[in-house]
Amino acid sequence: MTSEAFEEFVIRVGGAEALAQRIQAHESLARKLDSERPHLLADYPDQWVAMGADGVAANADTLQSLLAKLTEKGVSEGEVYHEYIDAEPVTYLL
Repeated sequence: MTSEAFEEFVIRVGGAEALAQRIQAHESLARKLDSERPHLLADYPDQWVAMGADGVAANADTLQSLLAKLTEKGVSEGEVYHEYIDAEPVTYLL
């Protein structure tokens, strides 16, 4: 992304402060999903999950289905953090 394109993006999202707030909100939802991972794994193994401020906003077998469900509910992708909940995650040792 060029610096001009980035500047245009920042303007479109409402400025640097608004962008920083969106990033912080997204990080907060990611931490929430991570803290609830054991429960999510039990309830939604091998599914895509969208975590919103009030908890799980939607779940589905595919990312496309998850995004469609969010659209049906009137939830924008920016309001949630989504991730695939792998029942058998691979652990890498470095």
